[in-house]
Amino acid sequence: MSDHRLPPYSERYPAPYISVDMAIITAEDGVLKVLLEERDNLPGGKALALPHEIVFEALDLEAIAERYISNKLGLFDLPIEVVHVSSHPYRDPRGRVISITYLALTESQRLHEVLEARPWLHLVTAEFHPQAFLSSLHYGDRRIEAALDHETAIAAAIRMLRDRLDSSLMPFNLLPEAGFTIFDLQKVHEAILGNSVDKITFRKRVLGRLFCDQYRLVKTGLVECGSHRPAAIYRLC
Repeated sequence: MSDHRLPPYSERYPAPYISVDMAIITAEDGVLKVLLEERDNLPGGKALALPHEIVFEALDLEAIAERYISNKLGLFDLPIEVVHVSSHPYRDPRGRVISITYLALTESQRLHEVLEARPWLHLVTAEFHPQAFLSSLHYGDRRIEAALDHETAIAAAIRMLRDRLDSSLMPFNLLPEAGFTIFDLQKVHEAILGNSVDKITFRKRVLGRLFCDQYRLVKTGLVECGSHRPAAIYRLC
């Protein structure tokens, strides 16, 4: 079996540690939520932080992120991309650690299935404050702080979502692949924007437009029934 561990560095060229961090975000009840894990080996003791893996193997960083998300969380086929790099020499008092944060988006039901089998993971509400370029986190009705500089990484992830809201298919990664209502799509947009949008204007806009790569919304023939008027189920085709 070949050894995939990285070769040791010499004292002349000391190597910093590299942490691959995952900002796994979903939309639920009109707000964005991010997956955090409990860690007890952090400065100051136990705290919540982004899921991560320290790089010890000679593998591409994207491959390490994909392996963590699939093998440790049971989430497969999630598109990921780098959203933030933090290289401040003193960001971690335990030593020099460079953080590369990958953004992954998924629907909330898949994350709740992950939480059921992993009690050390938590879904935390994330709000973005663009003027300060910071995020604030809430667990239930309690304000919390993420460890290290992870609130900045989460803010970078939300900013990317906002910047690409109308120019990419990223919002659809937060919706069920089987189909969704226009109201579901509106709630995703409101969660990303952090404010409400006009229902009628939004419906006209999304039903009448071509999204990137020539995708458009198409009815599946199914409807969602409930206390409200039946709503058509759409897919991106």
